Amino acid sequence: MIDYFLNILSGMWSLLSGMALTIRTFFKPNVTLQYPDERWTMHERFRGRVHMPLDPVSGAHKCTLCMMCVKICPNASLEIVPGLNEQGKRVLDKYIYKLSTCTLCELCVESCNFDAIQMNHDYEMSTFNRQDLTLVLNEPYRWEKEKGWATPDPKPAAAAS
Repeated sequence: MIDYFLNILSGMWSLLSGMALTIRTFFKPNVTLQYPDERWTMHERFRGRVHMPLDPVSGAHKCTLCMMCVKICPNASLEIVPGLNEQGKRVLDKYIYKLSTCTLCELCVESCNFDAIQMNHDYEMSTFNRQDLTLVLNEPYRWEKEKGWATPDPKPAAAAS
């Protein structure tokens, strides 16, 4: 008989504590964003996808084909295809990045001594087919504009000074 009343008191206490939590939360400001119109501002150290920024002075990519990023990548998400220029010197032909296998560990960025690749702050990377996640990073932002991932163009050298 005593257990019966203790269960009723325990249920009432549980109900009242739950209602108190609901009332406290009701008067706090919302943290929900209206997604398409409002977007989160990512922290400085947020790791989005890899991208290759252009050098603001020369307007070219900084990659020197040292292959350190390819060697250190644990998933083989990066592939560099070298080419030859008119003088017979090795130059970057394609820098292929497989976002579908990337773990966003940032080891490739840390190993690059020339700051040729960086992690950006994109978090909207969903797509319907996997082929869209294989990107050629040194193409002049063609795929970024198609996907709406456009990275701001670098400032011209005259505006930077």
